[in-house]
Amino acid sequence: MKFFTLLLTFFICCFFTKTQNAQTPAVSGVITKGLEVAQTCLTTGKYEKAIEVAENTYREAKKQGETELAALALNIKGKALMNEGRRGVFGGNKARAEFRESLKLLEEAGSKNKELMMDNLEQLKAIAIKNNDAKAVTLLEAKMEMLHPGLKSVNKLELQNQIDALEKENQEIDAEKEKARRQQMELLKTSKSLAQNLEKRQAELELMNQEQLRQELLINLQKNIVDSLEYHNQLSAMELENKEIALKEEQATRNFTIAVAIIVLLVAIGFLVAFLRQRTFSKILAEKNKIIIEEKQRSETLLLNILPALVAEELKTNGHTEARHFDNVTILFADFINFSRICELLSPQELVNELDHCFKAFDEIVQRHQLEKIKTIGDAYMCAGGLSERSQDNAVLVIRAALEMQRFLDKWNKDRKAKGKPEFHARFGVHSGPVVAGVVGSKKFAFDIWGDAVNLASRMETSSESDRINISGETYALVKNDFKCTYRGRITAKNKGEIEMYFVDGQLKENKKSAA
Repeated sequence: MKFFTLLLTFFICCFFTKTQNAQTPAVSGVITKGLEVAQTCLTTGKYEKAIEVAENTYREAKKQGETELAALALNIKGKALMNEGRRGVFGGNKARAEFRESLKLLEEAGSKNKELMMDNLEQLKAIAIKNNDAKAVTLLEAKMEMLHPGLKSVNKLELQNQIDALEKENQEIDAEKEKARRQQMELLKTSKSLAQNLEKRQAELELMNQEQLRQELLINLQKNIVDSLEYHNQLSAMELENKEIALKEEQATRNFTIAVAIIVLLVAIGFLVAFLRQRTFSKILAEKNKIIIEEKQRSETLLLNILPALVAEELKTNGHTEARHFDNVTILFADFINFSRICELLSPQELVNELDHCFKAFDEIVQRHQLEKIKTIGDAYMCAGGLSERSQDNAVLVIRAALEMQRFLDKWNKDRKAKGKPEFHARFGVHSGPVVAGVVGSKKFAFDIWGDAVNLASRMETSSESDRINISGETYALVKNDFKCTYRGRITAKNKGEIEMYFVDGQLKENKKSAA
């Protein structure tokens, strides 16, 4: 990466030398200075500033008709977006548009700046590798070969290096997960050791109490023996005093009986105290076990609310999950229209309560149709079918869920209109295709799906209309025998070109009984 940065800096300097002679000093100086500042910010890691300066420089160069300088500003902005994205979500998808626009400007202007064109192609190729888009990588390599014949082997080597870097990054992530798992095991061992020490202390306390009781019994017994000896000595010394001896003998017998009774009573009390203590300890232990079982069940329920059952079971068994590829998944996006205006009409608490009521209803519908809720993004709701064992009819299930969501909103809006409250109207978009699913994060688990199919489903939603379900041609091919649809034609979607789209009008009558 440092090699390409130095190479790009060299080309920028060469380009500045060629273009400064042909420009007016004032315009060339402003644009050149902007490019230098943007490049410096990019090199020093000030990516947000680099994005801002590159964008302003691009506009000025575009305004002045300096196409190559505008293309160079877009190139720097794209690199800043990619580097800024490494701090969080991968920024390649935003940067890709900048590199494409830069390449487009150079091609339309018939530029001979092959170095800048090649750099744009290299950046687009790196993004395609990150997204596992083999088709895009092949097309970009073909363009690069046409631009600079003989670089194919070098590009393959670079591709291998980037793949090795990604594998190293994954190994570091796995090492962090293993470290967290070991720390968890250490905590469990410490907890077990503390429990054993507690049991040992309780056992020692019980033994101590029993030992004290035995000492008292021995003392009493010794005292009785001494009393008996004194009694016999006095009896030998006072043979003539029979009455007194008889009285003392009777008294000693009575005392002995009382002492034995006291000893028996103390032993009984000791056994009773031990029994009550053992029963109390058993009761406390049973309550603790009950609490542990309830907490375990609560944790499992919470885990199943966050992750699909298959992923949750794998996480409990192995301590981690593996990413999975699904060939046939249907994604649904629902987004409210004029949500900003509704926010102005409701208080924050009322707004949250209304969204909570609506999304809870959506959750019940999704669960009833055996789908997976992926996430909510502000006022948007995302779910998918085909992430479980039942994947053959997932497109039909998703459309049925979307129709039921429409019916819920219609009924809800009638009640809200009668009460004079603002209505919630939504657009629905559906697309079917392959995705990659997995869990990200080490502290707060988040299940998500990625792939071009997700982007196309989002485009279906933005291209839809209020209270309508807009589906792609791929989804239509899966549900055309179950639902009545209206062909909309080929409609242009952002960054996707023209796509065949259909409106779902309802379920066919012959399939309503089977659906019920």
